[in-house]
Amino acid sequence: MKRYLVALTVGAAVFALAFGAAATLSVNGEVIQAGSTQDVVCDSDGVLVDGWGLETDNPAKVYYVRIAGIAPECAGADMFVNVTNNGTEITEGGPEPITGTTATVDFDTPVPPADITDLEVFIEG
Repeated sequence: MKRYLVALTVGAAVFALAFGAAATLSVNGEVIQAGSTQDVVCDSDGVLVDGWGLETDNPAKVYYVRIAGIAPECAGADMFVNVTNNGTEITEGGPEPITGTTATVDFDTPVPPADITDLEVFIEG
């Protein structure tokens, strides 16, 4: 019983020391905030495909897509794309920083043009 009481007393002392040391720590950091905004999009009228990076070597493959019609309010954001074939992703690209009204996004893997059935464009930031 005496060992149990000594162990309990030592454990309580260690806990008290650790708690006291943590209470004296100084913490420096940045601001975190929560809230809402009414302006959740930077480009309300959408974007369009301005061109494809097609190389006609044998076999022909598409290496990138050029997106146009990007609103100036999107500058500084990143653009990502997913290329799909009947709903299945076959390659993706980005992030590509938006610096103007057009952006060229390289694909991770070149794809045959006949395999492209849809392009999903994401703007983040």
